[in-house]
Amino acid sequence: MKIGNGKIGANKKGKIDVFVNDQTNPLFQNFLMNELKDDITLTSPALKNAEVVSVSTGHGFTVADGEYITIYENNRWVQSRVVSVDGDDIGLDEPLAFEISTDAIVIRGNNLLNVDGSTDEVEFSFMLRSFTIPIDISKIIILAIHPAEGDYTKFTGITELPNGIWFRKENGVDFNLGNYKNNQDFRLKGATVDFPDKAPAGAFATEIVFDMVDIFGQVMRFYPEDDDTFKGTVRDALQTITSLQVALIGSYTDES
Repeated sequence: MKIGNGKIGANKKGKIDVFVNDQTNPLFQNFLMNELKDDITLTSPALKNAEVVSVSTGHGFTVADGEYITIYENNRWVQSRVVSVDGDDIGLDEPLAFEISTDAIVIRGNNLLNVDGSTDEVEFSFMLRSFTIPIDISKIIILAIHPAEGDYTKFTGITELPNGIWFRKENGVDFNLGNYKNNQDFRLKGATVDFPDKAPAGAFATEIVFDMVDIFGQVMRFYPEDDDTFKGTVRDALQTITSLQVALIGSYTDES
């Protein structure tokens, strides 16, 4: 499947490709999710532009804060916030961009990392399903909203963590991507860390961006045939953070 004319990244033999052409491949964005149920099915096909999908009984969707539905089929995916639940009919926050059959893989999850992982660790992950085309991740964006002002001695806007959140890419090629107890840890790993000015009636925020090409000279490639997985593990009590989300930004590759 030829869908572009340039590549950046590391191939499976470890060679680093840093030649950057005009990138015309389809774009990709996915939240890290705490996957809560992965055996849901569609009970009827969903048409393009549909804003409601019908799923199997026992799905567990409740319109909780941070609740998302992720659907994979034939190198396509949708990840949508759940805005309504009417029995087994699930309302999406945006229309579907393509038709989906009852063979699709459907997952219920939550993308808010401000949970209590102090007793039992909570894992958030991303893995391609029903894909044959690798994905290149070029940026990792972490956004936190919090009631107190942030600085480099804190984790977002709360006291430095005793254990930290650690990230890893594993399966095809396993490697750790750091353990982070405070905002300084992110900066020392190459991320940009910003504390935007707060509006008088607003909240404080911390914006953390890992630009993979800028930091490492290459993207992070995910091969679906290797079940490549990106994981973030919460090991502390983070409920005093108002919101904490991690987004992976990238594009399809030319490979198939």
